Amino acid sequence: MIGRYGIFVTVCLMLTCAASAQRVLIVEDTGVLRIKGGDSIVASIEVNCHGPEWTLGTQSEGVAQVRRISDTETLITGRVPVAGTTDGSVEYEQRVTQREGAIEIEYWLGFSGPMAIHNLQVSELLPAELHAGTRLEIAYGETGRRRLLLPVALNAAKWVMGTFKGHGITTTPIDGEPVTVSGAEDKMPGFEVYDLRQWERDEFEVRVPLLSDQEGKLVGKDTHFSLTLTLPGEYELEID
Repeated sequence: MIGRYGIFVTVCLMLTCAASAQRVLIVEDTGVLRIKGGDSIVASIEVNCHGPEWTLGTQSEGVAQVRRISDTETLITGRVPVAGTTDGSVEYEQRVTQREGAIEIEYWLGFSGPMAIHNLQVSELLPAELHAGTRLEIAYGETGRRRLLLPVALNAAKWVMGTFKGHGITTTPIDGEPVTVSGAEDKMPGFEVYDLRQWERDEFEVRVPLLSDQEGKLVGKDTHFSLTLTLPGEYELEID
């Protein structure tokens, strides 16, 4: 445990592409990561949160500094705005390291001061045009598997698609190769799956929840979270 409510989570994000497809991890100037397979962005990874008024604050709306500190290491420091507060923010450090056969992404997240937070998460966002009509596969235990359909059309009564305590989840874009997110079973906080078309966002969200509290959890400068993501495989790293 780190800080009052802090936890440490290790996640492994495995992207399997066709041998002929070029693997690219794009680091945007906001710190948001885009995974490109072939000519398409098949997934994005970003930090986001819901503040005291349940308004979403996203990494893409924040400010960041991206620095290439060595041939193999990029450091991003930034802030994610927390709506409903007076200049409150999630403060983060995000380190992207190219290792042999993998890219490692480390997050350290904290808060600028006292505030109430409903949710804090790192989310994999899936474009609906590439994933609607496909299935997620959730892995649990040694051999357990469950499949979940990502619907072609929004069902407004079922936009919250479920909470799963599994340690792995695989998505397969239309005419693409599978993307699997997995982690150590004893450390993985599970997944939450949402159809964001309910909120006029043309994508699905696979959320790794770090904090979730319907009443709002009071956090402060001594509240911290850590998360490590690993992308096995050879990638070209592109700084946008």
